Amino acid sequence: QPSTESPEDEKDAEASHDLARYNQDWTRHYRGYSPLVLRPRNTSEVSTILRYCHENFICVVPQGGNTGLCGGATPLRDEIILSLEDMNAIHDIDGHSGILTCDAGAILQNLHDYAEECGYLFPLDIGSKGTCQIGGNVSTNAGGQYFFRFGSLHGTVMGLEVVLPDGRVIHLNMDNDGICDGTTQKRRGGTHRKDNTGYDLKHLFIGAEGTLGIVTKVAIACPALPTSKNATLLVCDSYENVLKVLQTAKDDLGEILSAMELMDYNTLHLVRKHGLVGSDGASRLLQDMLLSDSSGRDSERSRPLYL
Repeated sequence: QPSTESPEDEKDAEASHDLARYNQDWTRHYRGYSPLVLRPRNTSEVSTILRYCHENFICVVPQGGNTGLCGGATPLRDEIILSLEDMNAIHDIDGHSGILTCDAGAILQNLHDYAEECGYLFPLDIGSKGTCQIGGNVSTNAGGQYFFRFGSLHGTVMGLEVVLPDGRVIHLNMDNDGICDGTTQKRRGGTHRKDNTGYDLKHLFIGAEGTLGIVTKVAIACPALPTSKNATLLVCDSYENVLKVLQTAKDDLGEILSAMELMDYNTLHLVRKHGLVGSDGASRLLQDMLLSDSSGRDSERSRPLYL
């Protein structure tokens, strides 16, 4: 039976479907009603949009990969959504300092791949790295498993380019080479590891969630790629013993210890319940531990913690 919808109705339905993914967060718990999503391609366009909205009292919600779990990138009502997904260029990595420069919309996994190809380790690794964007990571001061080794983004971000609410563009330890005109010329930035002149204002925008300005470009220091990597799964029967194991590892391994993750009893059972355990050796080991522990012990104290 032929469709009774007109081409205009089909376009409206398609547009509504496209808007839906911007108007709700990853959990689908928070939902907005923005009728407009803008996807600028360069800093100049971000500046033009914010300047116009500032002069006309139009509210703007900046949005990265929209992987948050608390509605921070979801409009409350009908604000304009400004998505940085089209600003995803990775410009370069300095072969001397290891500082990688990219646009704010660059996907974290792509940054990992690029850095690894160049012999470096990108110092931020979180579960949503296949979708999240570095601008959102910086704006929320994301932690991740390498936090233990390299600290927060306050320590690894060397420079930022930020567009203020009135459209002005500021460069914080970031060279201004062809940034605002949308050209394809070579761009550099944030190549100064040490700059002790004046205020270090970039820290105001790390973790500010876009309230003070929109991050459009990031320069972040990447350490050399390790020549080898080893992972160990340890089982502890109390949280106090987890802390003891961690302290022992810090004392004996020093800087070799780069990351740690803690999974408790309930977390592992949720993973198993929803079929997220794979078929490799480590996954089978997790399965065996879960099965061996399901012997009727119900008290919270008897449930082991997995490190």
